[in-house]
Amino acid sequence: MGDQFFTSIFPDIPQELIFDDLKNIKIDNLKLKKKSNILEMTMLLENSMDLKVIPMLERYIIKKLRLYNVNINLKYIGAPLPQGASCVNFDDIFEYLNYRHPAIKGIFNNCEKIIDQNDIKIKLNVKSKDMLETKKINKEIENIIFA
Repeated sequence: MGDQFFTSIFPDIPQELIFDDLKNIKIDNLKLKKKSNILEMTMLLENSMDLKVIPMLERYIIKKLRLYNVNINLKYIGAPLPQGASCVNFDDIFEYLNYRHPAIKGIFNNCEKIIDQNDIKIKLNVKSKDMLETKKINKEIENIIFA
């Protein structure tokens, strides 16, 4: 299909969902699974974005196209984070992950984040490392921050 811009695929997107970079975001790997009625796509990002917008975009697409679900994956193609991992808003990442994976809700409450340049360690209060690794959420966090 080639890369297409998000706003060319969804030209009538409501103004409250449009943010500065939405017009420049390309979509790759747009796939509709007909049997399960699920749309999957990858947003190619040059800069970091507010992750709170993703659930709103997914809900808009579900309602507009009458789908069962929408999975928007993020792929950073821009430069690495200029200040390293210290500029990452973990609260937004955890809120986004709680939306994507309801089973992990509460796991990141009161966790400790240890940042050493581009090395991030998250100490959880609950013994939940196995669940995060089984669901590959540890890799998803890595992809959100460093991919």
